[in-house]
Amino acid sequence: MRDPLGPPFAVRDGCWGDAQDGLFGAVAYGRPVLVRVGRGHPGRQITVYDAATGVTIGAAGVGGWHAMGGFITSHVRPDRDGLVLVTALDGEVVRQWRLPHPAPAAPELRLARPGDLKAPWVCAVTSYVHDGRTVLVLGDSDGAVRRFDAASGAEVAPPLVHEGGIHRIAVYTAGGRTHLACGEDTGRLWRWDAVTGTPVGPPVSAHLGQYFAIVPFETGGRTLLATSSIDQSIRRVDPVSGDLVGDFRAFEEGASVCLAPGLVLAVVEGGNLWRFDAVTFEPVAAPVSFGDECLEAVCALDVDGRAALFVAGEETIRRFDATTGEPWPTGPAT
Repeated sequence: MRDPLGPPFAVRDGCWGDAQDGLFGAVAYGRPVLVRVGRGHPGRQITVYDAATGVTIGAAGVGGWHAMGGFITSHVRPDRDGLVLVTALDGEVVRQWRLPHPAPAAPELRLARPGDLKAPWVCAVTSYVHDGRTVLVLGDSDGAVRRFDAASGAEVAPPLVHEGGIHRIAVYTAGGRTHLACGEDTGRLWRWDAVTGTPVGPPVSAHLGQYFAIVPFETGGRTLLATSSIDQSIRRVDPVSGDLVGDFRAFEEGASVCLAPGLVLAVVEGGNLWRFDAVTFEPVAAPVSFGDECLEAVCALDVDGRAALFVAGEETIRRFDATTGEPWPTGPAT
């Protein structure tokens, strides 16, 4: 039977097998690339694709099996020499890989302190740049958010302490300053000045449990955060006032979210791809169904001057035109 979505952008080989941890769109050495980070076979945990053609241009992994099957969390950050993928492996080991052909970009960062039997799991990672220095931000299962110099591995400030584990962190700007939004497993959203470590107001009770996504976007001269959680809802939060904005959207499962051009929130949950107007929170079209395939991640990327959405499921990665929602099979834009 003909697939109504057309040919996939990529099909999992026998080494994929487990849950996606991350799907990232970025530009490396002048060309758009798609980075998949999974928890499958250790020989193929990182795969880098040419985002125009679907050709695999790099792959790497680590040896041996680990308690959670591979990478726990990951993040792509810009670097003066291109792109760097940051991964947390087995919770307490953070590695940095230069892309598009994954190779070590810095020494391993091992987080266990002297005397510790085992460090807390690193469950969230992001980065920001301050005074020309890239700072890695790591959130762990004990509720600490720690900041490290990406080049030296030195801790640059005391930890930011929360009452529950941190599974998502986002960087945003407010009043000209860099802030961190940290999603706590209690469902509360904490806001911090990234440089001084000063809290920005009290925590916001936005959800009922672990965060799946925190996505900053700007509209009407202010920054808002779109957040999703294990409570199967997506909300919008004003990080300056701490107010919840408008109604929430409820789904049958927890959702992965990204921001697409035109202030559109792309959402995957269960077997559906949704697109919502970020301002009105209304759907811009009917959802695209993937049938029985469970969707795990979504990201947006400009490919040959055309906005693309990449959606990762259990078996495939598919590409869509971000504006029309139409399937966009492999190959350059026409």
